Amino acid sequence: MKNALKLLLAGIIGGLISLLAYQGILTIMNQETSTQNKNTETVHEVKVGENVSIPDVVANTSSTVVQIVNTSQSGGNLSSASIGSGVIIDNTNGYVVTNYHVIEGNGDLVVNLSDGRTTKATRLGGDPDSDIAVIQLEDKSNLKAIKLGDSPKLKVGQTAIAIGSPLGIELANTVTVGVVSALDREISVDTSNGKTILTVLQTDAAINPGNSGGALINSSGELIAINSVKIAASGVEGIGFAIPVNTVKVIADEIIKTGNVSRPQLGIAQMVEIGDAMAKYYNTSKGILVGEVLNNSAAAKAGIQKGDIITKIGDKEITTFEQLKQAIYSHKSGDKVKITLYRNGQTTEVEVTLS
Repeated sequence: MKNALKLLLAGIIGGLISLLAYQGILTIMNQETSTQNKNTETVHEVKVGENVSIPDVVANTSSTVVQIVNTSQSGGNLSSASIGSGVIIDNTNGYVVTNYHVIEGNGDLVVNLSDGRTTKATRLGGDPDSDIAVIQLEDKSNLKAIKLGDSPKLKVGQTAIAIGSPLGIELANTVTVGVVSALDREISVDTSNGKTILTVLQTDAAINPGNSGGALINSSGELIAINSVKIAASGVEGIGFAIPVNTVKVIADEIIKTGNVSRPQLGIAQMVEIGDAMAKYYNTSKGILVGEVLNNSAAAKAGIQKGDIITKIGDKEITTFEQLKQAIYSHKSGDKVKITLYRNGQTTEVEVTLS
């Protein structure tokens, strides 16, 4: 009888232990499942990258990019034509922004729209020093203008989509994709106004002849720059440059309002660059030798003389024509600037009110 009771108690205790163990396992499993669900929810909330749909961006913006054919005639016959791109910035008035070198000259301008239409255009004005120009389309019907971005918001590494007409009519509205490789690059380019320095952004989106004046667009479909220059050299790939949109806005607005771009003037001429070798030979300073001071100019009023060597404007050292031009053009007419001169073996400063 005692043995039977012992067996019964052992069975009851064993059952209770098994029940408790099973409930413990269920509790642990429920906790793990809950943890997994929380982890899964957290992963779903993480967003990586710009979440870009390039086909959607292109579909929404490609109609704002046009092809520009700059023609010239001789004896009534077409003698030559150059092809570039442009971007519609005002659909109501038919304003298109492009590079100055695309529409340079006085030849007829023919514009091919993305929907297959062709229209003539007139030059509103241009600025060789910034390589920006604005033209106006004759046919202003059913146009779409691009949205303008904001240069200070640009970041290195963000998506950059180039749309243009590389290499000719057959490749109109070609799309290439890359990133913004660098900001605030300074490059020297030849223009009809002489050498100038452009402050540009760098991209690895392919920019080829014919892309000039076309759009560089971000992942929101906003214009971030106007494509301008590609480094074409053996062994060099993926280095292109574009003029930032905020620069484009300022220049284009002035062209639309006045037909030209006013620049501050110093009033000197017949300048000579004095480099290291010449400075050493003549035992003088590096800089820009002033060959002539124009009458009643800003330079004349400030006391700058023929034979002076300009070595600094503000805090910037000046050794080339491009640096001199950029330093002056970074100001506005009426601004006062300090210019450091080397004269008769001594350094002196003058304050010039730019005209």
